[in-house]
Amino acid sequence: MKEWLSLDCDDFTFTVWSNGVDKRKSVFEKRDKTASQYVIHFSENMGKVKIHCPFLDAPLLLESSQLELPSPLFFENLQYQFEWAFKFDVEQAEVIHYHSAVNEAFRFKHRSLIGNINTGNDIGWFTLPIRYSVGNKQKEFHIKFEILPTKIDLHRDIPIIYQNIDTEFPLLRFNFLGKTEQQSSESHKRGNFSLFWLAHFKQLREKLVHNIKIITLAPHQRLQQKNAFLKADRLVGKASHRQLEKIRHDIKNGQMDKRYQVNPKFLSANTPENRFIKWISGQIQRQINKIIYQLQTQQNEFSETLTTNLKTWIAPLMKLEKQSFLKDISPEYLEKSTLVLQQKTGYNQVYYIWQELKLYLDFFEQSKTISMKSVSELYEIWCFITLKNILLELGFQATQKQKNRLCQNKFSEYQLRDGLLGAFHFEKGNIKVRLAHEPIFRQEGKEIRTFWVSQKPDILLEVVLPNKQKYIWLFDAKYRIASGKDLNLEDQDKTEKENEAIANRKDLVPEDSLNQMHRYRDALIHISHHSLIERSRPVFGAFALYPGYFQQDQVSNPYQSVIDAIGIGAFALLPSQDKLGQTWLMNFLTEKLSFNIEKQQEKTDELYIENPARIPTLGMKQAYYRNLVMTIRIGDEREEGYIQKFREGTANYYHTKTDIFDEEFNHKIVSELSFLAIAYPSLEEEWVIDKIYPILNVEMKQRKALSIEQTGNHKGQFSEEWYYCFELSQPIMLKNQIEGIPVERFRESIKLPTLKMIQGVKRFDKLRSVYENVLVQALK
Repeated sequence: MKEWLSLDCDDFTFTVWSNGVDKRKSVFEKRDKTASQYVIHFSENMGKVKIHCPFLDAPLLLESSQLELPSPLFFENLQYQFEWAFKFDVEQAEVIHYHSAVNEAFRFKHRSLIGNINTGNDIGWFTLPIRYSVGNKQKEFHIKFEILPTKIDLHRDIPIIYQNIDTEFPLLRFNFLGKTEQQSSESHKRGNFSLFWLAHFKQLREKLVHNIKIITLAPHQRLQQKNAFLKADRLVGKASHRQLEKIRHDIKNGQMDKRYQVNPKFLSANTPENRFIKWISGQIQRQINKIIYQLQTQQNEFSETLTTNLKTWIAPLMKLEKQSFLKDISPEYLEKSTLVLQQKTGYNQVYYIWQELKLYLDFFEQSKTISMKSVSELYEIWCFITLKNILLELGFQATQKQKNRLCQNKFSEYQLRDGLLGAFHFEKGNIKVRLAHEPIFRQEGKEIRTFWVSQKPDILLEVVLPNKQKYIWLFDAKYRIASGKDLNLEDQDKTEKENEAIANRKDLVPEDSLNQMHRYRDALIHISHHSLIERSRPVFGAFALYPGYFQQDQVSNPYQSVIDAIGIGAFALLPSQDKLGQTWLMNFLTEKLSFNIEKQQEKTDELYIENPARIPTLGMKQAYYRNLVMTIRIGDEREEGYIQKFREGTANYYHTKTDIFDEEFNHKIVSELSFLAIAYPSLEEEWVIDKIYPILNVEMKQRKALSIEQTGNHKGQFSEEWYYCFELSQPIMLKNQIEGIPVERFRESIKLPTLKMIQGVKRFDKLRSVYENVLVQALK
């Protein structure tokens, strides 16, 4: 390992080693051009501190508690070794980070405390504190530095990701005990610690307000007494014998104005339990108002919606205080537990909720930091939100009311509710779209299932057309990049030519990510009950999303040819103000989803004729229409005997050039054909179609390999042009012959109806066709 930083002070020498910093630094500088200085903080009062670093021209004597470097040193997903070499005997030394995994990575032996740390995808400020004992005296030291990302721009991309997530899912990006943290005191673009307390309060607030309402309907009351002095004529009720004797004595002596002490009893709600309810209501209001003030006074990336929600959360508590018995309760409160608080309905729930909230308050009153989820988690959530926003830009409207799409894990951290329960639903006309985060497909699935291992793709995009056709595309966010020779690590058997081609590429997705896309597509099976075809593959494409850096408006996606060929590939996706980092994905979804209701059948045909949907099992064929017919006329200058066979229905062969359709579609269409409806000239010289021929076999042959029986003329018998040669079976007679066949241009006689479409049609111009876009291309 190479030494990158050495800090020499009175008590110890602190050293940092690592491999790979140069490479990460090179990648970082290509992407991040905005920041110029990188600061490292450490404990004050460490005596004379001498710094050694390759980025400094000479050793530096530091007088302050921070070091400014001209170049970054600490990066994500990189292993660093830290060592404190003490200059005298110490009894004990340990790391006292709040994350146990960090503490367990270090060991103390003799005079050295040493350990390795890799923060993974956690970015932000990393604090490494230690405590060591010298005699009976304990000392502490900490060093704090910022972990920088290399795949995305810290100063441009991260704020956009934060802003998008906060707008859609406030509080989602905060973590409980991450290795790194964000400090509001260090940057205005960091999270506020109080928000994490708020995340815990959010799940309990409705239950808290509900129980306070129960209390206001039937508040606990106690008999209380007060001292009063009344004249004898004002006394009511039964008096004691002693008091009556005294009154008689005073009246006898003429003391008519004398007053006597009484202690009347009455029911009062001003009890310790009710004062407790009013006190915690005030405490909660003050805490949330403090958070609102911090959000309004600090420059941060939180949405205004969050502040509005906070105000609405305390509104019920304020209303209850003003409109209930609580407004007459005295504010003094001595905190102590009673049987009423522990057992009575309403009071007991409020009491237990407060005990939990109090722990969070006490914890965060002592801390001013909060951790963020790892950047890989944030990138995945941002990709999901980006797909949602693209659907909105394409004109789709959200159809279901906003559900609670957030839930909490065992650490009380907020996360997206996984699966189809938290999915977004959209409509455009009669087209329905469902966008789901991390749906889980298991062996027990009723509609889509696996047959062994459960699968959990990051994002599912499902489109359902009015004709009930359903398409599914899967996306998986991968916060990983492989560049140049790194790609070869997945396969050591690449040829030199492959190695050379890969080495010149930049920012590609790792190969195991593409392998995972194949797994998703092949593992998911659609089950059709009560159908002849019980099992089918529902996934039309699976794509990785990764933070590759490209000028997407100027270059093409390196995976586009693979996407077109097999429906597997990747899209580089990066946040940017002008959204240029989303161009490739936006173009893909626009092509697949931008169509109106009148064009739905054409769009269906296009999707089913694309290469990814046309890959059959070896030895079988793949077809969308099982009874597809092609209308086509006999070529010009054919022998009379050849034509007569079509009049009589005894023709065995038909041939046509392989270029009747565009190269992209020709073989796919021809391989799907089940029948030929061949137009021929009748004896009256009228071109008609009165029969359809089942196709026994189709072969591709050069013209010179075709016989006169198959072609009907001698022309081109030495040509090497390629033709389709159809072998025909006994024809099926149509009830009505079709007339009006266009013959001036050969390709105008080509249509692609189904067997059902052709029945009962009498005029060629009334005959409908499938694969309309393919025909338009063929007739150009």
